[in-house]
Amino acid sequence: MRHPATLRLNHKDERQRRRAVRKLFEVNDAINLVSFVPLLEDDDQWYRERAMEAITKWAGVNDIEIVNKLSNSKYVEQRVLASKISLRLGQEKLEIIDKLCIDKDIAVRIAGWESKFRADSDKIDELILEGLKSKDKIIRKITINKLTQMKNLDAQIIISALQDDSYAVRKAALEIIKNDSKLSEMDIFDDYLLEMSDSDTKKEINGVIKILVKKSLENQKIQEKVISWSKSESVEIIDPLVSTLREIRWWEISKIKEHMYEESSDLFVTRLLRGNRETVATEIRIKILSNSKRSEEMQARIIEDLVGRPIDEKTLKLIKEISNSESLLLSTISKEFLQEHKEI
Repeated sequence: MRHPATLRLNHKDERQRRRAVRKLFEVNDAINLVSFVPLLEDDDQWYRERAMEAITKWAGVNDIEIVNKLSNSKYVEQRVLASKISLRLGQEKLEIIDKLCIDKDIAVRIAGWESKFRADSDKIDELILEGLKSKDKIIRKITINKLTQMKNLDAQIIISALQDDSYAVRKAALEIIKNDSKLSEMDIFDDYLLEMSDSDTKKEINGVIKILVKKSLENQKIQEKVISWSKSESVEIIDPLVSTLREIRWWEISKIKEHMYEESSDLFVTRLLRGNRETVATEIRIKILSNSKRSEEMQARIIEDLVGRPIDEKTLKLIKEISNSESLLLSTISKEFLQEHKEI
């Protein structure tokens, strides 16, 4: 039996109406839900929102009429709610969700597709192929993010996503590869990733770097890209490049040491050498500090980065020599280093 407060939901007195709404939420009985349905069309947004709240709270498997009403509403937020509540219904939910997937509003289409993937998960492979044909890039992105649910992940689908017109879709595909060790080791994606790396979008190059650089020791094309990226002055490129190189024997990349002596950006060289105690790093550091072709600013940064760190005798001797340099910058930074080193 419905609570007496339901009779006051359409009262002329605004205070009586609001009290009735609050009382019914206190009672918390699903039998009162039907009395909230007319409020979905109320002129006052507050009542429409309370009706939606009631539906979210109490709607169940038998409330198909309410879900249908939501799905046909003129209000976008109610059609979005329909896609979510429809999941509580039986088989009839699929028809409602299909309709919402082609709604005129993108927010509704997104909600519809999210529900579609949840409602028909047994057909995930078919749904992914369908979703990738969507005209909406956000839905194609959502679809790509469902790839891990496929029974047999198809590499061709990922390749298709890597060639998508939308950066958001391509990025989603990159994330799928990056987060799956088996996929990231596959060579089938390399050429497509190299093509993406020609993009002017630094964020896109950032994602590609994290996948490709780990393969650079075995792939000449990737090695050439590493050399090219090392010239960058962009933190967005240098940070992922350096952090990924540190995971491999980077000094075995063809010509990288020679490039660091003269052509790599100051940012790349200083970041890669910072805190690096490999013998080859010491070798490069010494050669740069002995070679005036690099800027004084970079040489000064290399010395500064050694403060507080263990240092070999050969480098220490070189810094002592630099402390007597005619360059005020190098002389000053070297003397400061030697003072700190002595105190340590």
